[in-house]
Amino acid sequence: MKSLKSFLMLAVCLVTLGCSNNDDDVVVSSKEGKALGFSVTGSKQELRSSPLLVLIDFKAYARKYVSGSAAGTDALDFLGTSGSPGSLVYKEGAAWKYSPVKYIPTGDKVDVVAYSPANSQNVTSFATTWGASGPAFTYTVPAKLNGSEDLVVAKATDQDGVTPPQIALQFNHILSQITFAAKGDAATGFSWTITSVAIKNMYRAATYTYGTDAWTNYATKCDSTNVLAGPMIVNSTTPIDLTTVAQNTALYILPGAQDAPTETAIKGDVAPGDATKTFIIVSYKATETETGIDVTPQTSHIAYIPVTAGMFAKGTAYKATITLTKSIGAKIEFNPTVVAWASDTALDL
Repeated sequence: MKSLKSFLMLAVCLVTLGCSNNDDDVVVSSKEGKALGFSVTGSKQELRSSPLLVLIDFKAYARKYVSGSAAGTDALDFLGTSGSPGSLVYKEGAAWKYSPVKYIPTGDKVDVVAYSPANSQNVTSFATTWGASGPAFTYTVPAKLNGSEDLVVAKATDQDGVTPPQIALQFNHILSQITFAAKGDAATGFSWTITSVAIKNMYRAATYTYGTDAWTNYATKCDSTNVLAGPMIVNSTTPIDLTTVAQNTALYILPGAQDAPTETAIKGDVAPGDATKTFIIVSYKATETETGIDVTPQTSHIAYIPVTAGMFAKGTAYKATITLTKSIGAKIEFNPTVVAWASDTALDL
């Protein structure tokens, strides 16, 4: 049988899912002489997180200043306590609660920033002052991307709690969400078993700044672990989900954190030339359906798919579809014939 070549290709046209950037309107309200309080408005309260949860809490920071005063390096200490700025705001029944309760003095204004989940262990070095570009913090994705989470942030500035009477905090997704699917090509007679999908050399630490709504200072690379719970068999031209949000198997990564390699072709059998760049790594085998024989030509059964610059944007959910294709030689077929006997020939004995 002529040799069969099997290879993988990543559908470059990643499907952008309907991941809204304004799932919730969280409002901080206060009328003159009343305590600063919190409430949630809007019909869509569900946020994508790990696991998928309704928004139940957030961490809020605020600065207070005299109306008309210049913005700048005002301390973010209006919420929280002395030496421990910021307040945990949590939902109890229909109300949002925090402690200690604060008041906006008449004639003053507040600027508020927040993030959720409030108990995120990945948010560190939160700014103690507002700064010229607004507060900033460092975010570090968990090592191997295990337990990666959906991080959302909100900001409202120059608010007095009177006009308007409510301070709206609109939470936006600031990471990139990735799920994977796979499909076979139109040819029949073969199936594929994918045993591992992982991302290699993604930056895992960066600084987010509220004022610019941007990530900077990328540092420290890591590889994800295998995102699959077990081997997945692919034998259809219809994409099969490998990971999903509902199963809590989506990855949340820093947007723009990929270090694109100069190589653009899929590498099989051998590792790419620049092993420090970002690749999606797929381990697989191709099987002849009728015989069950492994016909994967590469001895390593691994494909390295290069990630292009800017492939993953902030606040966007992607479904990356891996298309398994093959190029085969002519099919071995038989067309037997039997040559007729030669005419009878006399043989005298």
